[in-house]
Amino acid sequence: MEGSSALDRYLYAISILEEKYLCVRSVDLAHFLRCSRASVSAAVRDMAKRGWACMGENGALTLTNQGRERAKAQRQRISFFESILLRAGIETDIARDEAFAVSKAISDGSFQALQRYMKEKF
Repeated sequence: MEGSSALDRYLYAISILEEKYLCVRSVDLAHFLRCSRASVSAAVRDMAKRGWACMGENGALTLTNQGRERAKAQRQRISFFESILLRAGIETDIARDEAFAVSKAISDGSFQALQRYMKEKF
């Protein structure tokens, strides 16, 4: 996937938090990602420039259609690796962080091959 892996992490987090809450605020995102609100503000500006997210007048963060599609692809990749790590007994927070790292390090072709392999073998 082309683009910034740091911003992909924010997109992923916003998509997760949107499912849990009616409104995603910067403080929610900072807490979820264990980062500063200043980092969230900078990321939101960058995501807005790319057309991936925006902040409403009430301070709610919202993904655009383009951002939502990108986040969906991220979630599929991260969920795949996270489920494998969790089955191996890795702690939830560590599994999520490492699944994100692996999902960014592997090519689309390798990811698709791993998905096929897992479906065939398990």
